[in-house]
Amino acid sequence: MRLTVVLRLLLFVALSGSLAARAASPAPKLDGIWSSVGYGTILNIKNGLVDVYDVNNVTCLKRSERTKLDEDIFREPQLSEDGQRLTTLSAIGLTTIRYERQQALPKSCSARSRDANDALYNFDAFWSWFDEQYAFFGRRGIDWQRVRADYRPKVSSDTSQAQLREVFTSILRQFQDAHVSLSGSDFRVNSGTPPLFERWFADYQRTAAGKMSLDAFAKTLTKTSLRKSWERNLDLASVREVSLNTVTGTAGNGRIGYLLVTAESGYSQIRKLAEDQTAALAELDQDFRDLHRYQALIIDMRINFGGHDDIALGLAGLLTNQDRPGLSKCSRSGAGFTPLQQTLIRARESAFTGPVVILSSPYNVSAGENFMMMVKDYPNVLIVGDRTSGVHSDTLDKTLPNGWEVSISNEAFVAPDGTMYETVGVPPDVLVPYYPDEVARTGVDPGLEKAIHLLSSDRAPELAAAAKRTGARGVPSPCR
Repeated sequence: MRLTVVLRLLLFVALSGSLAARAASPAPKLDGIWSSVGYGTILNIKNGLVDVYDVNNVTCLKRSERTKLDEDIFREPQLSEDGQRLTTLSAIGLTTIRYERQQALPKSCSARSRDANDALYNFDAFWSWFDEQYAFFGRRGIDWQRVRADYRPKVSSDTSQAQLREVFTSILRQFQDAHVSLSGSDFRVNSGTPPLFERWFADYQRTAAGKMSLDAFAKTLTKTSLRKSWERNLDLASVREVSLNTVTGTAGNGRIGYLLVTAESGYSQIRKLAEDQTAALAELDQDFRDLHRYQALIIDMRINFGGHDDIALGLAGLLTNQDRPGLSKCSRSGAGFTPLQQTLIRARESAFTGPVVILSSPYNVSAGENFMMMVKDYPNVLIVGDRTSGVHSDTLDKTLPNGWEVSISNEAFVAPDGTMYETVGVPPDVLVPYYPDEVARTGVDPGLEKAIHLLSSDRAPELAAAAKRTGARGVPSPCR
């Protein structure tokens, strides 16, 4: 299941277009060695079982357990006519991954093993994973060759693991990317987690570890931080906590519906993508059926931990009565990027098509902001608040020789207008900064007040049209 690094730190739709369903190929045809295009993975498939290798220019590390093919590795495999190319759908989301058949494993996979804890070996593996897979050196202003020149002389075979961790931590600070992290059995270093989330994680470790899940703790704190605002701004006794993921209510004396969405994951007790997507869309469909009675709708996405882009697509379909282009994506591959792969937003029967204000902030991350970039140009949607976090990419997780895990942003997500918002965030139409501590302490909530004011006016569509920044676009994507 795909979870954002931020949500993992705190616990932590149907596909179409180029991702349309494909007929499964018979398993025997898949036997052999396959190298992914991008992603740094090699599969050795035999009789429905797979040995998975993570490979870069420095290391070839075989994952510890042989895996069943089924849906643990990929779904809907499609072989080329000559049997040399394999196109698949990732087991953890709406990602098309292509493989090319190889005659043998790379020599590095059978080379004599080195000391797994050798600091210089781990530095070179760490540096190479980012060098080969990270997508945004330019956007983040990082000279990666200079990083190697500056930091590699500080490491030798005598460097301790604690000293190596400090070196990596210094490097990670250069990214300020919440989807970039380093973790071990007893630590996690994140490159760009907002201070609010860092504080909540510390609170969890101090007060709730072992008593409840981090996911539940984070989502409960989200609702707690908004409770005084609800008491001040929503209709008396209208708030209903549907689940950890959604809360409904009303404002404006019953004329305006309110919906809080805390994440695009964690809707099912069964932690598998298909079950979570089904549970999420069932809950959201019911929420929207209940909200149909209102003249207008506020969707509060200011603290949203992300999750599955499939669920973001489904949520986008709940605000339109016609199918629309969805998000697109590509990934690092060699010196460039893979071809663009596209999705389609399917309109849902329970969709709300009246005036909608979506509340936004820098605490909206990953799949939550992928939803925002898909709906920002809907004619009935106005975004009020601040820019989203600007960390749209899925995460690519790789293990270093010493067992530490790195998380890498290797994909560019592209909005329907052809631009991307990685590093810059999805901009609001109406700027209203969000100060969560002040809102939690006093209940004074300028963003929610602005949304209610706009939607209570008899001139709401006219005001929304005047405020909508239809010319606000992202930055060029690197996809081809």
